[in-house]
Amino acid sequence: MPRPLPALTYHHVAERGGDRLTVDLPGFEAQVRYLTEHGYATLHAADFVRCLRGEAPAPERAVLLTFDDGYVDTWAYAYPILRRYKAKATLFLVTGWVSDAPRVRHTLEDAWAGAPAATLPPAPPHDAARAELARRGPASPLALTWDEVAAMERSGVVDVQSHTHTHPLCRVGHEINEARLRDELRRSRDLIEKRLGTRCRFLCWPRGWFNEAAVRIAREEGYEACFSTLPGANGAGTDLGALRRIDVKHGGARWLAARLYIYTRPTLAAWYLRLRGQGHHVPEASHRA
Repeated sequence: MPRPLPALTYHHVAERGGDRLTVDLPGFEAQVRYLTEHGYATLHAADFVRCLRGEAPAPERAVLLTFDDGYVDTWAYAYPILRRYKAKATLFLVTGWVSDAPRVRHTLEDAWAGAPAATLPPAPPHDAARAELARRGPASPLALTWDEVAAMERSGVVDVQSHTHTHPLCRVGHEINEARLRDELRRSRDLIEKRLGTRCRFLCWPRGWFNEAAVRIAREEGYEACFSTLPGANGAGTDLGALRRIDVKHGGARWLAARLYIYTRPTLAAWYLRLRGQGHHVPEASHRA
């Protein structure tokens, strides 16, 4: 593997930014355009892990784009931009938040074709959106529908993997017990495989909280790799139970280019993280896996 492989974390893409986990639409498009114009191969999770295992050669420039949770703005705003630039991404989906309603809502592609902008779904700030989905789940207008998720999966653009069923914190013996975690992982995997007809082999820890017991259980339940919120890129020896990602909190190509340059150079990345003090929200006890 020529250099560490970066994975980027997105939550929301909307017309305007305005909070720490929402990237504005022009900034997101600039980032995806930058990746395609500079020869980056955008991978799905399976290809990313295969490269880390040494089972396939890694492209000279490769990156994994990930979207956490599963908000309607992923469908309405992010997905059309990915399609426009022929870029791939992985959606880590909270399956208990997905609606069975038989509807496929307007996207940016409809707006580009002349549909009124008012027909696009809402995209509130992250804290409000997550609270709404945690409270109302599939009944919320912010929830994706299975029809929308299936359309993204069928396109070959978006690969769908597990972010658990209800988005609990996953430190076994602290916020969750073993039985409930196994249920969360099984229900999420089974729903994805049943509704989409695909294999679900990868997991993203909700809010990045996990411990050794959680990783052991995930592996026993058939998950081949787990993604965390630990900052950094991933080399050949990276623990597959705690794959690292780069939080995207700003739009624009310049910001992204700088982070990719830093994180794919291990010495520079180590210096940068020390300088930041690894300003990270996960308790130290949950970092080890």
